[in-house]
Amino acid sequence: LHYEGPADERLDRFARVLSSAGIVVGVPALPSMIDLQMSPKVLEEAESGLRFFLRQDLPNPPGVMSISAASIAAFHLGAHPAYSKRIRSVLTFGGFSDWEEAVFFSLTGTLPSGEQMKPDPLGLPVLFLNFMDDLDEEIVRPLALERAIFSFVSTTWEKPEFEEWSAYTLVARQLAERVEEEDRALFYQACSVIPGGPQILMQAILDRGPQDWLNPEPLLQNLKVPLRITHGRDDSVIPYTQAEELERFLPEHLKHRPALTGFYHHTGISAGFSILKNIVHLPRELIASVRLLYGLLQTAGAAKIRSVNEQDDFS
Repeated sequence: LHYEGPADERLDRFARVLSSAGIVVGVPALPSMIDLQMSPKVLEEAESGLRFFLRQDLPNPPGVMSISAASIAAFHLGAHPAYSKRIRSVLTFGGFSDWEEAVFFSLTGTLPSGEQMKPDPLGLPVLFLNFMDDLDEEIVRPLALERAIFSFVSTTWEKPEFEEWSAYTLVARQLAERVEEEDRALFYQACSVIPGGPQILMQAILDRGPQDWLNPEPLLQNLKVPLRITHGRDDSVIPYTQAEELERFLPEHLKHRPALTGFYHHTGISAGFSILKNIVHLPRELIASVRLLYGLLQTAGAAKIRSVNEQDDFS
């Protein structure tokens, strides 16, 4: 779920590292994800991307890796009666078990245990783009507002130089000129410039209600290939606790211990303080890192997929 798709510098670097290690890598440009829309169309787009990849000269049946919100598409392929026969396994990093709970967490930073994490203010406009049709607010020019929010996201989201309020507020003020004056307060709320945005979204989420296609439980219960679940403990978008919920959805013969690491957040390496904090848990973190890497190699076909007993021993 990123406006740059495969051109995202971090994803490009990751793919190049895997390729240099001798792994054939394909990254589909999924239109829904590039448009920042969580839409059922992404499931068909994932099928199309896999079909194209399967037409290549591959040394082994491929695996499927997903990051964050795209996990639902990977689970769809792993449970599909036809496509599951063409892939060897699935790996998800930062996948969700409960979409509504994940969205509320990204707005509040509150874990089920009550532990508090700092929400990402620049993730708020991404959510607004997904709930524009559900807002109770009166909007004079919805399309202009939506385009301005998208421009704000494509300028600021996940870019360190815009993490501070003063930096991204300057961008918002420049883009506000494209929005009708009556819509500017909502635009500023959507961009985390002024308060009120999370409260507006919470109401919209409650009004919309659950979306069946975003429920991974039936997909995982019907999974036909092994799944490796990995997650960063510092993830501020999808709570790491959902990794354990995903594991509970799995059939008994596919259950395994998720690899949870404190060295990564939602999209990269954790801040220096967090890494230092986890030094005291270094043995646990090293085991989690090895399991994460081994799961990646298994999914890519560079390591053998073991039985449940062997997985338990390794854990």
